[in-house]
Amino acid sequence: MKFAFVAKHRTIWPAAWLCDALGVSRSGFHAWLNRSPSARSRSDQELGGKVKGQLRRQRPHLWRTPGVA
Repeated sequence: MKFAFVAKHRTIWPAAWLCDALGVSRSGFHAWLNRSPSARSRSDQELGGKVKGQLRRQRPHLWRTPGVA
């Protein structure tokens, strides 16, 4: 979670400063950044896509853009 925060905000603040502020190592952050997603992450991503697709089919009114008929 901390590494994701650093990755998201490193365009605003230096990654080294963010890592120090959050108490994580810079080398750990860069290793995390270059690591391929785990099997669990890939599985979660796939399942999330299936759930979202099913919800779109069952409840299409939930996915409409506000103000568009």
